[in-house]
Amino acid sequence: MPRFQLPVIATACLILFLGYVLFTTGYESLTCERVSPGSVQCEAVESYLFGLFARSQDAFTLEDVQVNSELRDRNPTGGVRFSHTLVLQGEHHQFTSDPFRSPLSEAAIRKQIQQFIRGEGPIMLNFQRSTQLAALIRSSLLALLLAIVSWSFWDVRWPPAPVSAEEDVV
Repeated sequence: MPRFQLPVIATACLILFLGYVLFTTGYESLTCERVSPGSVQCEAVESYLFGLFARSQDAFTLEDVQVNSELRDRNPTGGVRFSHTLVLQGEHHQFTSDPFRSPLSEAAIRKQIQQFIRGEGPIMLNFQRSTQLAALIRSSLLALLLAIVSWSFWDVRWPPAPVSAEEDVV
């Protein structure tokens, strides 16, 4: 009766891939809703597995915003573009947005968010970190590489096949 032998490298590659996809393909999002003028309630959600499962949720009241800007490029037609990163701060929580490009200055962006907090403009602001397309591409490339490694070492099995007496005579 043939015994089952586990392909060791293929199993290790599968476990590595599943762990990678589970823990690195999530994202962080922040939703801020103005409850009343001067009072903004934010909820930060960290997720994993392409955002299917929430890892943690944290609600806080938005107290301050910082805008970190850098001049990125000058447009030949006379304009400039800045790279901005927002830091939204609450009592025990902080959210840093991904950098984004805009022709607006640091002061203009800060003013818009402060107006939102005071009660002007839309009722909600949404921020999301990490695009799902990039996570999908990274996961696909890792799956391809691990499949090649698994195929290359497919003959590495456990438990090893018993050596028969006929093979010892040769």
